Amino acid sequence: MKLTPKEERFVEEYLLDLNASRAARDAGFGKTADSSATLGRRLVRKSSVKKAIQKAKDERSKRTNIVADDVLREVALLAHSDVGHYSISDEGTVELVEGAPKLAMRAISSIKRKTFFYEDGNCRREVEVKLWDKPAALRMAGSHLGLWDERTSQNGATILVVNPYGEKKK
Repeated sequence: MKLTPKEERFVEEYLLDLNASRAARDAGFGKTADSSATLGRRLVRKSSVKKAIQKAKDERSKRTNIVADDVLREVALLAHSDVGHYSISDEGTVELVEGAPKLAMRAISSIKRKTFFYEDGNCRREVEVKLWDKPAALRMAGSHLGLWDERTSQNGATILVVNPYGEKKK
C-alpha cells in the first residue's frame, strides 16, 4: 500500500528521533499535543507506515554500516565500565590494569591533565579521567532487555515502569 505524502513526511520525521508525537505534529497530523500523540501512536502501528519505517531503518543501517549488535556492544562496554580498570602513572599516563576489558579505553570520554609549578622548583600533576554516562548506558541496555517501559506523563516527564523479569508487555 502506497503512503500518502503526509505519511511519507511522518516517516522522515519519525526517523530523526523516533518520537511519534513530534513526527505527527511536524508532518501536519494533529493540531494539539494530545491529538499529535494519538495520531503518532496510530501511525507507527499502521502496517504500511510500519513497513516504511523499517525499510528506511534497514537502508540507513546499510548506508552507515552500523548494525544493532555494534550499538549494543558499545552500550555494554559503557554499562560495564569501572574506574578500577585504569591506572594513572606519576607522569599522567592512563593505562588499563591487568584483567580490564581490552576495549575499556573506549569508555573514557575525556582525560584532563594539569601541571602546577611552584617557585621552589617542585611540581604537582593532576589527572582527571571522565567516563561516558554510565546511567544512560544502563537505561539503554535495560530498555533493550525489556526491564522497563518508558512512558510520558501528562506534564511531559519520562516515567520508567519497572519490569524486573524482562518480559515485554503485550
